[in-house]
Parts: sequence; C-alpha cells; structure tokens
Amino acid sequence: MKRETALIVILLWLNLLLPGLVEGAESLQKIRVGLPSLALTYMPFYVAQEKGLLKKNGLEAEYIQMNTGIQPQAIMGGNINFFPSLSTGISAAFAGLPLVIVLNFYNITPWMLVTSKDINKPQDLIGKKVAISRVFERRDIT
Repeated sequence: MKRETALIVILLWLNLLLPGLVEGAESLQKIRVGLPSLALTYMPFYVAQEKGLLKKNGLEAEYIQMNTGIQPQAIMGGNINFFPSLSTGISAAFAGLPLVIVLNFYNITPWMLVTSKDINKPQDLIGKKVAISRVFERRDIT
C-alpha cells in the first residue's frame, strides 16, 4: 500500500511540475532521472515504469545511474530532470545551488546508525570511533 501511495504521489507531483503531460499517449514527456544505485530505496521508480504507470500519465522515464556527487551539476546542466537523493539535494542547496526539494517519501530518514549492542543512546558514542561515508561532507557534520 505504501509503495502504491508513493507512486501516486510521484505521478501527481510530476504532473504538477511538468504541465501538459496528460495530453495523449502519442505525446509522452521524456524525463531523465539520476539514480545513485539499484538499491531497494529507488524501487518505486522502477515499479512505476514496469507497471506502465508513467506512460499512463504521459511520461517516458530514462533512469541514469550516477554518483550522488554529480547529480546537482547534472540538473544544473540540463542532463537530468530529477534526482531522489535527499541529502545530496540538501547539501547542494546549502552550498548555494538554486535547487528545491519538492517531495520526500519518508516520514523519517531512511538512514540508520548500526552499532554494537553496548551502544543504547547517542551519549554512548562519546569517545568512540564512528565511520562516515565521506570526510568533511556537510551532511556528516550537521
């Protein structure tokens, strides 16, 4: 049910953002979406395409796998229309790029901190070593 709701929300937002999409089957609006990986997090995009929900709503999507670090530049350069990496979007906007976040699928962050069972609260991390994805990236220090 959540997946279907997410797909409907995606389609409604795309229809609002790209007016004139639902004009007919012969006039599909082509969009390019930059996805960082084939992770389950991005499954709704593939399901929407596979089930024909995009075509039904006047869209033809091309999914391009690309590193999250280049997604903001790809949007600014017109190479893609959308990317779903929330933290990348926040970092790019924080850095001054004129990007906006129009949709988030989650009520909470999809990322988590995995620890040993002796860590029960954030204060237990004081004095411990913590691994991060990239050194000195804004999202790691905010």
